[in-house]
Amino acid sequence: MKKIALKQITSPEVSSIYAKRNCYSLSLGNGITVRFSSARDAMAYLNEVNKDLNFNLVVLNQIYVDVHTHFRRVWFYLNNGLDGPGNERKIIGLFHDIDKNMDLMVTRSEWENGNYFIFQYFKGCLNFLDEIIKILQDVEMQRNAYPEFYMLKVLLTRTDSVRTDISTMGMNRGTVKILNNHSVLG
Repeated sequence: MKKIALKQITSPEVSSIYAKRNCYSLSLGNGITVRFSSARDAMAYLNEVNKDLNFNLVVLNQIYVDVHTHFRRVWFYLNNGLDGPGNERKIIGLFHDIDKNMDLMVTRSEWENGNYFIFQYFKGCLNFLDEIIKILQDVEMQRNAYPEFYMLKVLLTRTDSVRTDISTMGMNRGTVKILNNHSVLG
């Protein structure tokens, strides 16, 4: 099964005089770094992050399926005067970009810089989906198909939910302060 498997944890620099460098750290691509006093805690948290990323990947894939299904439903209305010229090609190109980013998410998660790029691939996919949804919403408004318009609005809220999940991942952990070689969550 395809999955995201981040593996990059920075080991402590025992010769450093800085407390934050004497910890195991997990830097995520959303700008959050989480520090741990033990390798076991760091690995356990990395497993949680991988679980959350894979859950969001499944949600992202389902949104993709729903948007693609909607695209095929309105396919007959594209490029016939109800939308701007070339929107069908633009949507197909965006679907191609999403496919590429999702494949890169899975294949490059184990790379040395995977922790950073996975989050960028997620953001790219979500932005591409938003763009497709907005084009489809314009078509539905011109068709006066309000139920379909609002279904697309629901898909936009689902992309926002995944975006929020990805951007706040790791925040619930806080930072680790070193007190007598025991970790205290702040």
